[in-house]
Amino acid sequence: MPERTRSLVDIMKDKINRSSSGFANIFYVRRDAKCRIRFLSDIDEGMELRFHSKWQKYNHLCLSYVGKDCPHCDQEEEGGVKYDMYAFTIWNYESKKREIFLYKASKNSPIFQLISFSEEYGTISDRDYVIKKQGEGVNTLYLVTPVGEAKRFRGDEKPFSKKMVIKLIAEAFPYEGDDELEDSDDDDDTPPWNDKKSKVKPKAKRRPAEDEDEDVDEDDEEEDERPARRSKPRKASRDEDEDEESDDEEEDEDDEPDYRTKVRRTREAAERRPAASRSRR
Repeated sequence: MPERTRSLVDIMKDKINRSSSGFANIFYVRRDAKCRIRFLSDIDEGMELRFHSKWQKYNHLCLSYVGKDCPHCDQEEEGGVKYDMYAFTIWNYESKKREIFLYKASKNSPIFQLISFSEEYGTISDRDYVIKKQGEGVNTLYLVTPVGEAKRFRGDEKPFSKKMVIKLIAEAFPYEGDDELEDSDDDDDTPPWNDKKSKVKPKAKRRPAEDEDEDVDEDDEEEDERPARRSKPRKASRDEDEDEESDDEEEDEDDEPDYRTKVRRTREAAERRPAASRSRR
């Protein structure tokens, strides 16, 4: 796993600051609390937006809305979920600013009751509504109550443009990549629920070329350390032996005279001896 350049506390603080600043433009009501709002657009003028979610992995707006390739549109990952959210521009009397009313279309969300009021009144932008939240998690329940008679909104605020809605939602639900999946490749302590290939028996990997080169180098070193073997004398061929014998005979003829020469020289020496003796007498 790559080393962190910042402390874990700094990383968590940064994520909290970014999430809080992003969600500042998204309507939110606390548990067992209520909030008075006014819809600045009708229910048919809302936006349907695709989201991607995976437990403890990611929860973000589809990146296709911001002109990027979304890694979770064409991939059916285990545990991944695609779902739609519906966005409306509202005026929040509590925060005194425009916000995005963002919820799923389910019986437990405010959308279900707003559809009923839209069918009853013909619109949802002609009066205020009080949204109350009860419970938490899967047991969350919203109560939507219209306030008073139909009357014109006193403010002059206009709904967010579609481009601005996408920008604000993308900031609130950013996608920063599957960091935990990338880190798991270098982490030997990856939990089994993060390992997609934990049930597949890994194949034997071929040793890299670098290791093979190291083995070759080690063999070369071992060969260098071994004592050099004495080379055996090469056995001369038959032709070479004959040439050597002829050379030896020529050398003998040059060094010693033949038999006839010896006899002649002996006779000449014998003939000289009597003449020498006579002269002495």
